[in-house]
Amino acid sequence: MPKGDSFFDAYKKTFSNQRNFATRIYKSLQKNAVSILAKAPTQSGKTGSMIALTYEFLKHDAHSPSHVFVFTPHSSKEWLDQTCARFPAFFRDQIYHRNQLDSLVSRLLPLQDVLIIVDECHIASKQHQAMHQLYEKLMLFDVQHLKTNRISLVHYTATPGGLEQQFNEFWGSYGDTLEMNVPKHYLSLETLNQSGRVLQAKDLCGFDPETNTTSSYALRNIQELLPFISNKPQAYHIIRTPRGKLHDIVISNFRKVFPNCVMISEPTLNVDINDILSVQPKHHTFLFIKEKLRCAKTIHHQFIGVLYERFVSNPWHHVVYQSLAGRLTGYHQNHHAVVFTQLNQKFYSIKHSFWNRISFWELKDIAAIL
Repeated sequence: MPKGDSFFDAYKKTFSNQRNFATRIYKSLQKNAVSILAKAPTQSGKTGSMIALTYEFLKHDAHSPSHVFVFTPHSSKEWLDQTCARFPAFFRDQIYHRNQLDSLVSRLLPLQDVLIIVDECHIASKQHQAMHQLYEKLMLFDVQHLKTNRISLVHYTATPGGLEQQFNEFWGSYGDTLEMNVPKHYLSLETLNQSGRVLQAKDLCGFDPETNTTSSYALRNIQELLPFISNKPQAYHIIRTPRGKLHDIVISNFRKVFPNCVMISEPTLNVDINDILSVQPKHHTFLFIKEKLRCAKTIHHQFIGVLYERFVSNPWHHVVYQSLAGRLTGYHQNHHAVVFTQLNQKFYSIKHSFWNRISFWELKDIAAIL
């Protein structure tokens, strides 16, 4: 396995459910499938499964690692940094995100015998967006092209929603949908909810642009956090705020309710957030973020107290599920942290619909009919 031998060290660090999932995906690709929809819950080990799948591909087919690519339609630098850190160092030039799409396409165009792994495939999937562009430029809609050039596609997501039905209808017998099994100690959002650790997020800003005033109801909403903080061990509390000046208004509101706590604003952070979270705070500390900690980031859980998602009137539930709520799932021993988020009955299982927009697969079918 040229150059791939060092993948074995990374492979050994993966867990059995991740390796088993990778084996199932690989075997399906060896049969008739050219495209896989790989479902795995948030923080369950998707990246480990990708590493294991890459190892299987290199081991059995004796391909060069330069024929395996990992791509996300997400533009998150956090995703890029974290994914690169988990794969072997020599493989990092094979990992791309949305802003590098053209470079990825130029490398893939002349190649055969290729494995393309797409992470968070539900993102940017409308017509003319990243996933649609990737498929159009590389002729990935053409099953015969994929089979002739021995191109395999594996699409990972924690929130397939309507995508699963559309995927199955488009690919037919050339596609396969698989779901990763998780061990009993995996902490799901459903389990968190049943334990009373998922609560409804509310407006913490209260700013009225017409009157240029801040309503007192925002302070009352913040005061609802007191039972989760007062007389509790010092912890970090992560609050997602609106953008612009509303970010500063939220911080000002918190200072009125928690005058003796430490307040840290995301724009002042010049280190990885886990460098902060991994050290127990001496005082209760609020971290106010804007767009960090979306679907990519794994956080250090030990000293987390409260996670609070930004309140919006019309949330996209796949976004909410992948954000702070999803960051509290996974494998950890924090039995007390709570998350305030957008409650919805469809929210707690990846088998339900979070993603109700028309996908690029569905659009391709419509275009063919027209």
